[in-house]
Amino acid sequence: MFKSNFSLRNMAAIAVCLAAVIFSGCDPEELLSGEKAITAFGFTTPAATGVINEAAKTIVVDVPAGTDVKALAPVIAMSSPLATVTPGNGVPNDFTNPVTYTVTAQDGSTAAYTVTVNATGGGGEQHDANLILPDGQAWVMDGTGGTSSGYIFKGDGTYGYYWGTWTLTSQGTWSTSGNSLTINQTGVGAQRYTYTVANGTFTMKNAFGDEYVYLKKAAPSGGGNTGTPQELGSYIGESRTLADLGLEVDYIVPNWVQFQNNAVITVEAGVCIAFTSTSGSMTVTGGATIKMNGTADKPIQLRGAAANFGTEKGSWGYLYINTNSDNVLQYVECINGGRADDAGVVRIGSGAQVTMTNCTVNGSLGMGVSTGGSVAVFKKFENNTIKNCNKAPVYLDHISHAAAIDETSALAENAEKFITIGGYDYMNATDMTLKPATVPYHLSGWFSVEKALTVEAGVRFLMNTNASITVSNMGTLKMNGTAEKPITVDGYVNSTEKGSWQYIAINTNNANTLQYVQMTNGGDDVDGGVLRFGNEGKAAVDHCTIDGAKGYGITTGSGTVFTSFTDNKVNNCNKSPIYLDHIATTAAFDKSSTFTGNTDNYIYINGYDYLNDADLVTKGATIPYYLYGWTQIDKKWTVSDADFYMSNNVGLTVSGLGRIIATNCTFDRLPDMGYQWPSIGLGGDNGSTFTNCTFMNGGKDTDSGMVNINSGAAFAFTGCKFNSTTQYGVRINSSEALLGSTVTGSGNTFSGCTKGNVRLYNGTVSDNF
Repeated sequence: MFKSNFSLRNMAAIAVCLAAVIFSGCDPEELLSGEKAITAFGFTTPAATGVINEAAKTIVVDVPAGTDVKALAPVIAMSSPLATVTPGNGVPNDFTNPVTYTVTAQDGSTAAYTVTVNATGGGGEQHDANLILPDGQAWVMDGTGGTSSGYIFKGDGTYGYYWGTWTLTSQGTWSTSGNSLTINQTGVGAQRYTYTVANGTFTMKNAFGDEYVYLKKAAPSGGGNTGTPQELGSYIGESRTLADLGLEVDYIVPNWVQFQNNAVITVEAGVCIAFTSTSGSMTVTGGATIKMNGTADKPIQLRGAAANFGTEKGSWGYLYINTNSDNVLQYVECINGGRADDAGVVRIGSGAQVTMTNCTVNGSLGMGVSTGGSVAVFKKFENNTIKNCNKAPVYLDHISHAAAIDETSALAENAEKFITIGGYDYMNATDMTLKPATVPYHLSGWFSVEKALTVEAGVRFLMNTNASITVSNMGTLKMNGTAEKPITVDGYVNSTEKGSWQYIAINTNNANTLQYVQMTNGGDDVDGGVLRFGNEGKAAVDHCTIDGAKGYGITTGSGTVFTSFTDNKVNNCNKSPIYLDHIATTAAFDKSSTFTGNTDNYIYINGYDYLNDADLVTKGATIPYYLYGWTQIDKKWTVSDADFYMSNNVGLTVSGLGRIIATNCTFDRLPDMGYQWPSIGLGGDNGSTFTNCTFMNGGKDTDSGMVNINSGAAFAFTGCKFNSTTQYGVRINSSEALLGSTVTGSGNTFSGCTKGNVRLYNGTVSDNF
């Protein structure tokens, strides 16, 4: 209908014109205007004038920062009053995105203009000299007239001061395209300024090449985002969300920022926070909570803003969390932070609780992650990557902090390939399980286990020279390795030398277990063991290996109990593989365990005690027992298939209700030693028996025997051998006939008994003794 009416009017006009042609020469086509150009486009509220590119049919209008661009009413001027425009002049429109304005000329032809409104703000704003300005971005700050001077900022954070004579009568307008920006001044003396971006340097100049202005990041079209990184102040005590501004750097921390006063700080996925100082930090304290919820596609990034834009380690400080609220770090990348000390890029304070998953710490002058105090807690620590640190990837001030660590996190690509545990403390708050990680745990000092500690298969320990693990009070230690994944304990410094770490000590009678545990080159004390048991120490020790000890491999106290001792290997010790403070501890041993390469290759029994608490059964081991001091047998001792070395001060005495039932045993001195051991003294009448036993090189005392049978004793010897003594083989001593000793047996032999085979003072001896 519109086109029909318009055609009728045109036809009428043409008719008039044709009539007039006869008189005036009028051309009818000249009456139909084709003018359809927009000559001015702007707003009165706010006051702004657009820059028109007629060739490209584009219009760019800059409005002050923060302007609501969703309902702006434009003022439009056109080249012909007969042209119309759609949307209409003065009609409010939403300029969040570019809007197309179509101009229709009188002759019906059209032209389409794309109008872009930028809420970029005006001049007068200044920025910290450490502002990050990456290549490939549009940054500008205009002057406001008069003669100006200013800074050129560089992408590496440095800056220089430049003087110029930039003369303006009004602010003018500017637009960007890729790496190019153009300022078009208006009014008297208007000039055109152009800048380029190259190697992080932002250069803006006039036709003479010597004029400079302040720079800042240009906003993306559509308004709402000023394009400038927001600066985080020193103290933030109110809850807020740090949104993704769509910039390469969204937020700047000039030095440090502290979240406090129970504020909840939420950092959105994709946010980049840059610290302008090498000591820059972000601290969560005072009951505040931080929730950094990045995603795999849009991680949150913390990095430096130093001269290298954070490409060198130590370009900023750290993130410190010191509250026990529900802090979350998820898909957070910490790039090249840390200081040259023993702390991390991510620091967890005493009592803090943190969930840290899918995070990356890449580069540190010190540690990657560190904890402090005794009760810091990782609620989760999974799928993290910590690499390129000059020290350990993780430092834990307390072993309980390791409860959340497992093999899901990649920790191997660091100068120190281990998790450091501070030590010098007590595990006395709660039970815990230590799981294997992708690197060993480095124990830098002693710690006391006073709750239940379970060490899972595959855990590896590296121990300092002063490092030890002690189980005391109500503590329980369960080190449960497997044949495929043993638990290993080795030295950190001089690990190839014996004594490179101290010991594991068990001083409780709880259900302690060591299973498939490999302990290498421990034992700092020549009189101590790598594995030490106190007087009340109790444990099952099975399938374990001790290889190398400065002193003994295993030492025990008077009340030590092995609930099992099977298939163990104790090798290459500077002293005996095992030291026993009490003969009763022999109950656990058999021939399943092996002992090789030890300086003293026997099981050392200290002696100087009494077997008076319970009957004892002793089986032979793969090496002899060395009985160092006298022992009084007041209970039944059953011993079989065992070899005993007897020291030159030994005294093995049976008295009271005691008796010995010995089968296939040997009693001799240490090899290649010239001494003779004293004797075995048999008393009581409880029927001790020796079957197929050998006695050699005993009878130290004058007029003594290797076996001295006291008054009233009744003993049987069958198939025994008495060899090589300067005294008697057997001395039977009874001063009164009524108390005479009775010795029976058969098949006994004597050889090399200098004074005689049997010395009988009183009593009777069977014919076939």
